Amino acid sequence: PPVVPPVVPPVVPPVVPPVVPPTSRIAVADYHNHRVQLFNSTGDFLDKIGGLTYGSGDKQFKHPSSIAWSPDGSRFAVTDSQNGRIKLFSADGNLIRQFDDYPGRPTHFFPFPGPVAWSPDGERIAVSGWGNSRIQMFNATGGFINELGGTYSSATGEFAYPRGTAWSPDGSRFAVADAHNGRVQLFNSTSGFVEVFGRWGSLPGQLYYPRDVAWSPDGSSLAVADSGNNRVQMFNSTGDFLDKIGGLTSGSGDGQLSSPHSVDWSPDGSSLAVADTYNHRVQMFNSTGDFLDKIGGLTSGSGDGQFWFPRGIAWSPPLFVP
Repeated sequence: PPVVPPVVPPVVPPVVPPVVPPTSRIAVADYHNHRVQLFNSTGDFLDKIGGLTYGSGDKQFKHPSSIAWSPDGSRFAVTDSQNGRIKLFSADGNLIRQFDDYPGRPTHFFPFPGPVAWSPDGERIAVSGWGNSRIQMFNATGGFINELGGTYSSATGEFAYPRGTAWSPDGSRFAVADAHNGRVQLFNSTSGFVEVFGRWGSLPGQLYYPRDVAWSPDGSSLAVADSGNNRVQMFNSTGDFLDKIGGLTSGSGDGQLSSPHSVDWSPDGSSLAVADTYNHRVQMFNSTGDFLDKIGGLTSGSGDGQFWFPRGIAWSPPLFVP
């Protein structure tokens, strides 16, 4: 009989899932809508937590005012200001834990907690207590470590309604927007207070109710939300004035600001996001202060991608999001 060659099945290459490039998310504390909104790096709406009615449940807020991502992007902290607590969420928006008390302190020891900041090593969370003029440090599970200040004062190392804080990328310096003293104070990890810059006024380098600070990713400059002057000012690492965005008159045009409450840099340092609070929007600028884009505005709204007094903003590190 004839020889029949064996049937060789075709070689099917293995299915390789597509490579998903890392991307960043922008989280916004939508203050009067009692929610947090999440966007991609180009400003497209992704998701939301909470709203529009305030509450005290796991995924509810009462006037959220600040957000900070952990350095690895796995979690973010939210100041639930009028519930007097800090809430920790996973990157996909599930509540991990919350803390509003610790042994040895009275219940509700956060009288109107202010902005939060995460240290570069992921080991500490700073919470500004503008109601008691102090900065409290906690570990990542909410355990109390120590505090700065505690007396309403203009003395160095003390505060008058402190607001936003930020660690430098290498963790060596810690900046505090000392709002009612019209200044920024710098501390280091070893000797405490280092220096102060800014004073009441509207000239370049002067401040009027500064509400937030953000180091550039390379640590060379510090952006300050100079809310009372309707502008953002840039300083070098030793507090010398460099440049400004907006001011001094409140405005609603592209690149103009009305009481900016929060600032944050993109992970690569190419963009600065500004919570343009009274214009109900977020504006994006490049590293030299040129307007790039915006989300929301100018009228308050409750739809996806709309805001009602956005107060906190945080840009995540690159995440692998499907």
